[in-house]
Amino acid sequence: SDLQAVTLRVTLYDAQPDAWLADVSRVALRNCPVRRLLADAGVGVEITWAAVTSEEASLQMPLAVAARRWTGR
Repeated sequence: SDLQAVTLRVTLYDAQPDAWLADVSRVALRNCPVRRLLADAGVGVEITWAAVTSEEASLQMPLAVAARRWTGR
């Protein structure tokens, strides 16, 4: 495979995200077919999980929306 490594940043938004972040990440990693496929192919998969409160999200979301409009993504 020409692909050597993949880096993924996951941000979860909720009123109390730290309460369930570990459970969500464990289930997602166990059930994600793309992560398993990459790992089976020998591709390094680095995943960073972040938990953001709803209040913090309201401050960050306008920037994310603006960035998507600017980049077209």
